[in-house]
Amino acid sequence: MHSLSRRSIRQLKDVVLPSEGVQLLVSNDMDELLSIVADDKRKELQIFAGEVVRFGSQCKDPQWHNLDRFFEKYRREPTPQRQLREEAELMMEQLMTLVQYTAELYHELHTLDKIEQDYQHKHLENGKSNASQKGNGLTILAAELKSQKKIVSNLKKKSLWSRSLEEVMDKLVDIALFLNREIDNMSGSAGMSWVILKSCCV
Repeated sequence: MHSLSRRSIRQLKDVVLPSEGVQLLVSNDMDELLSIVADDKRKELQIFAGEVVRFGSQCKDPQWHNLDRFFEKYRREPTPQRQLREEAELMMEQLMTLVQYTAELYHELHTLDKIEQDYQHKHLENGKSNASQKGNGLTILAAELKSQKKIVSNLKKKSLWSRSLEEVMDKLVDIALFLNREIDNMSGSAGMSWVILKSCCV
């Protein structure tokens, strides 16, 4: 999505494509160069949209089934770009936040697992030793375990762990629509992206 931002596309058109290296090695025809870049982006969109359709098919809620038909309807009745851009940027930001918390959760779950194993091991050791040696190490591990469980619980609430696939689908669909529109705007070939998108989803 970053590569389709206004700033990135402006740099592509004003700096990268007109550069001597690109002009000599690829082409000096700006329309042809933009077409090559757009084709690349369409291939990326095809993969992404195929995954969105696949995830939609796995949802319990039937509204997310057959997203290829929804995308085709959108192609015929597009949403105004300004609204789409704002929604997509917000959705992407929300998704990235969820992903970051999910990555943290994965790390903290690994730590929790290690502390639980250490606690169980120490508990077994204490069961074999005399009563005077029991307690101190186990008490410290019990406190660590309690603290780590609290960290994990908080991260679960903030991450994808607490979201259903249906909740995430709404954001993914908005992003797919936005990417399609941005590719069309960049290359000046409205509708072309959905020709490829439709073929990947049938």
